[in-house]
Amino acid sequence: MRRVGVFGALLLATCAGCVSSPGPVESTPSENPQKAAAERSYRAGLELASEGRHSQALICFQDVVAEDPLRADAHYRAGLCHYELGDYEHEAAEYRKSLAISPNQAPVWRALALAQVSVDDLEGAREAYLKANQLEPSARVLYNLALVEDDLGRRDEATRLLRLCLEEGEAQVRQRARQSLRAWGVSGS
Repeated sequence: MRRVGVFGALLLATCAGCVSSPGPVESTPSENPQKAAAERSYRAGLELASEGRHSQALICFQDVVAEDPLRADAHYRAGLCHYELGDYEHEAAEYRKSLAISPNQAPVWRALALAQVSVDDLEGAREAYLKANQLEPSARVLYNLALVEDDLGRRDEATRLLRLCLEEGEAQVRQRARQSLRAWGVSGS
């Protein structure tokens, strides 16, 4: 997996929150037996994923979308399983499917950005981070975006973003931003 920038560990660390956070869109079963079956598969997938049985969980989430194609939450969870299995191309594809159904989910945009970094699509990662930050502003997202901008050769924009992190970020993000600015030889860090 590709690590971005000088301090890419923080970028990758944000994905741990993706795995443990609840799904971005939770559906409830209706009286429709097909949707009820999809919900049973979804719950089974959640259980299997929590046990670390990601291959089996993935099958459950795929069953869900076969029964109920508009389950953005199942696509998101399938993406998380692909991440755990190291299949970043399919991870990104599942997040895109989720976002096509429910586009205003900042956690899914953040997950997509990380997946895009993993497959060396830095422009795609940049766009996903921008959308995530638009929906849910975050210094951690700005920090990760700064690393992507730097890898794309946009040091001035990366520096601007890191300076925003110094103003707006929690302690860990401020520390990482300061370290990055020092490593880049930027004064006033």
